Amino acid sequence: MKHHQRYFPVFRGGELTHRFVVISNNPWGDAERIAAGNARVLRARFDDAKFFLAEDHKLTLEAHGEGQLEKMQWIRGLSTMAAKQQRVASLAAALAPITGADAVEAARAGTLSKCDLVTHMVGEFPELQGHMGRLYAARGGESEAVSVAIEEAYLPRYADDEVAGSPAGRALAIADRLDTLVGCFGIGMKPKGGDPQGLRRAALGVVRTLVGAGLRVDLHHLLGLAVDNFHGASLEGSFYDKWTKARGTGPAASDRDALIDDLSAFVVARWRANAVAGGVTGDLVDAVLAATGPDPVLLQHKLDALADLPGNPEFGTIMETFKRTLNITRDADDGPPPRDALVDDAELALFDALETAEAAVASHVEALDYAAALEVMLTLRAPVARLFDDVMVNSDDPAERTRRLGLLNRVSGCFLALADFARISTR
Repeated sequence: MKHHQRYFPVFRGGELTHRFVVISNNPWGDAERIAAGNARVLRARFDDAKFFLAEDHKLTLEAHGEGQLEKMQWIRGLSTMAAKQQRVASLAAALAPITGADAVEAARAGTLSKCDLVTHMVGEFPELQGHMGRLYAARGGESEAVSVAIEEAYLPRYADDEVAGSPAGRALAIADRLDTLVGCFGIGMKPKGGDPQGLRRAALGVVRTLVGAGLRVDLHHLLGLAVDNFHGASLEGSFYDKWTKARGTGPAASDRDALIDDLSAFVVARWRANAVAGGVTGDLVDAVLAATGPDPVLLQHKLDALADLPGNPEFGTIMETFKRTLNITRDADDGPPPRDALVDDAELALFDALETAEAAVASHVEALDYAAALEVMLTLRAPVARLFDDVMVNSDDPAERTRRLGLLNRVSGCFLALADFARISTR
């Protein structure tokens, strides 16, 4: 009604009624005749839909896919949709411990995830893929977890769309996108200008699903599961052999780590681009990346904590002190001095401040409360500034230089638990 005929459906109390509204460009025509004509056209549309639905109901969702998906090419050089569905099912089961899903349910949802692509309804209305799969799965007696996961595998569909909300749905959504990324990178289809396979969107979908659900995972581990799953499912020789042959040059056929590194960098780059598009300056993002491994949840928590720092009225002074500390300790490896080795009041004041701050920072970091950790770090600015003002850090006396650099190394360790502040611009 809405897509094909451009008619407006009418709802009452949230329920669809049998009424609809059309816009006519003939103000002098017979209104009743125009209404009847449009109703006749719409009735034919609904009759077609009713026929498609009735035909689809003759088979279970699984039966729809049997034999048909093997005839459907996924991507040239990357086998059929049936093979992809099989890989996604096994990968979803492997990801179940990460998302908190039941492995059997995740695998079952994956086994059915592409079957609705060959139904009459999805053939006529491609935008219903996943949704029809959910309805047909439920009608065929599948559990609610499996049915919901089939639809949620397509989430998020665009930048601001919701992400999968169920554990099995998250496993399937991540598995489907990772399989696409591994396969396309494996045959040299890394996007440069255009992105016909939607790989950037797939990478961002993985990030948004992980962050939205608060799923802590190292991307290298996650991608390693996907690469091994793809390799293990290949029935036509080594996946790595295909990858090397497609690239022409590059890592050796057995260089699994190089492929994982390439994919991880691509996914992190999408996180960075999305953060900058959301209004965060690139220097803040890079400061977080420089001090953090490829864990999207950790990256996002840290960036959220830093986002308001430039608005602090003492931002310039804070950054001057922090940068000076990081720069002076960049190549220093002096260990922390004991309190009884300290002489100057400025040294003792910084030592005592660190004793309090380090424990608090560690506690907040453990809880992923980086905003609170930053507040504690800011309390170190005054004693650090006092040290720089009262004594010569790079003293000609080796003992003095060693203990002062050792203190500042402890300060740098606190800072780097959040970000590399030396990378943040004060302009």
